[in-house]
Amino acid sequence: DEMGAVLAALHINVSLLAAKLPADMPQLKADADYLAKLVADGIQAMRQTVAELRPTELEDLGLEYVVENYVEEFRKNSGIACELRLPEEELSLDIKQSTALFRIVQESLANVAKHAGATKVNIALGAWGEAVVLTINDNGKGFNLNSRKSITFGLLGVIERAAMVGGKAEVSSAPGKGTTVRVSLPRPV
Repeated sequence: DEMGAVLAALHINVSLLAAKLPADMPQLKADADYLAKLVADGIQAMRQTVAELRPTELEDLGLEYVVENYVEEFRKNSGIACELRLPEEELSLDIKQSTALFRIVQESLANVAKHAGATKVNIALGAWGEAVVLTINDNGKGFNLNSRKSITFGLLGVIERAAMVGGKAEVSSAPGKGTTVRVSLPRPV
């Protein structure tokens, strides 16, 4: 919100400045117009980033709907086959949990596309006992968990996101065996 307000104020002020420029200074006017366009593009990029981080559909339509659409887009864009299993009944999650799980799906699939060399990903989301469990498994090249380079910022982000909503994330992998990310969150009461 703060960044949006700053960009909106900047856009207004650049537009006001451009309107005050003398007509006999076309280059200065063109420069001001270019700055206004850059700010407008920045506002649009920020809105798109915010929507990707937390789609408004999460609150309106639920996690399952948003994950299903995201996985379908991932399948189309990456060419990687995806099998998605969702619960028959909607999970009762608060918005923080839904957002965390959605971001974990995003990050995990981004890692698959960038690093795994996988041809297939299985994604399962459901409730088991007192927990909501998300599992993402790929058939890619895997990696050595004991290597210093194996835990990337993306995987650290997955672990931290789960912890921030009271859950736990586990990553298992081995060279030639693919990778599995399993996240377990307590079910809200």
